[in-house]
Amino acid sequence: PPAPRAPLSSEEISAIARWINEGALNEECAEQCDPQAIDFKTNIAPLIATYCEGCHQNGAANGNVILETEAQITAIANDGRLLNTLNGTNGYPKMPPSISLTSCEVEQITNWVNSLNQ
Repeated sequence: PPAPRAPLSSEEISAIARWINEGALNEECAEQCDPQAIDFKTNIAPLIATYCEGCHQNGAANGNVILETEAQITAIANDGRLLNTLNGTNGYPKMPPSISLTSCEVEQITNWVNSLNQ
């Protein structure tokens, strides 16, 4: 991975090599998404890390938006930018631009954002 991300461990590299050598098949069932599972550390942070953090970290803050900490993500959620960019509404470009979250993942993040205001 590009800096400042940590390099893959030898265990991760071995797992990828084994997967490639076995034909790179998708033999695992996808995890079931539960839109009501909205714990930040367990559910929301991994989604942000997977879909957003690559372009929105301190070393590469596209749009001057940094999404590395819970406080930073919560601030973007509270001011409406997070949901507007996930949905491409109110003049915000749809993010992430090249890949889409599942409707369940968007609902999960939406439910988390809504829970912040309760």
